[in-house]
Amino acid sequence: MLPEGEDLNEWIAVNTVDFFNQINMLYGTITEFCTETNCSVMSAGPKCSFSKKLHLQEEAHLNTSFKHFIFFVQEFNLIDRRELVPLQELIEKLGTKDR
Repeated sequence: MLPEGEDLNEWIAVNTVDFFNQINMLYGTITEFCTETNCSVMSAGPKCSFSKKLHLQEEAHLNTSFKHFIFFVQEFNLIDRRELVPLQELIEKLGTKDR
């Protein structure tokens, strides 16, 4: 949520940089394991072997970053909800853990 007295555009910009830094950090930790040879397409889900991710113990951080991103874009209507439909099941699953 926008803190009282903060400029909306500045708040969005600061959080956008934060999201970029989080993604960059997560990406940086998998680049030595996921190469063009053994990971020709970067993806997630049941077809992906995120055993390296689990081995690196990044699942909790990845989920937290994703939840923060989803809550933020929904709070400020930054992404049309139709664009999130492919992720809806995951969004609901992660959202119910907070309740």
